[in-house]
Amino acid sequence: MLFGAIQLGLTDIVKFILGTVGYRPATHDESVALFDSVISKGHVDILQFMLDKIGVDGQLPKDRGSYASCVDQSITKGHLEMVRFISGERFKEHFHMNAQSSYNQYHKMASQTSGSSNTAQFVDYMKTNHSVNIPPGSFKMGLKNIDHDLDAVISISEAGCKFPLSKQTTTKWIEYGKYDAIRYLYYNQYVDRDDKDSFVGELMKASSRGLWPFVDLPMAEMVLLHKDGAPFIQREYVGLDHLKNKPLSLRLLPKYLMK
Repeated sequence: MLFGAIQLGLTDIVKFILGTVGYRPATHDESVALFDSVISKGHVDILQFMLDKIGVDGQLPKDRGSYASCVDQSITKGHLEMVRFISGERFKEHFHMNAQSSYNQYHKMASQTSGSSNTAQFVDYMKTNHSVNIPPGSFKMGLKNIDHDLDAVISISEAGCKFPLSKQTTTKWIEYGKYDAIRYLYYNQYVDRDDKDSFVGELMKASSRGLWPFVDLPMAEMVLLHKDGAPFIQREYVGLDHLKNKPLSLRLLPKYLMK
């Protein structure tokens, strides 16, 4: 039951078994297996609780294999918080990390599927903190991949990777206000004409829903360039209340308004 709760990330059940019930592993190997399981699954909160309850003076029990397999799985699955946690000074004597080979497996997965919500941050973390080489190529960013901060996007882009600006992706990025990342990619990586058409179309739709792109960043510059400078905002769609605290947007607005 305990193994199952760890695998599924059921923190309350793990706390009940180890805390309220007071269960303790019968052997050293069982203890190692429990820690191996939680590390591979990426559940940092459960790992922290287990270290307190069944750890060796708050530390991991020694493992002849240096937990190499579970660390490899944690990297391969892109468990950013777990990899960051176990990479600290506290655990340096306990882990053997094949950072590059494990990352290569993750990169292959993220390039072929939709990756995870923190793909950009994870790649940036591995590149910055574990000196992994980022193979060039494209990441297939699915609809759930909306948590891309600008620094991470720039880091990955400079490594030679691409983020496809498809209609579905840009719709979500616009909806969640990732304007700085969108703007960077639009101007700094190749985007084919069809994708740019779809992208600009989504920006124009957003403008009719309250001028979202122009509140936090003058995204309309992209539209004007794409439309050869032709104003595209109908006056009845302008909500000045959205812009009253955005002097830059207010100053730019007149050249976007249709006569």
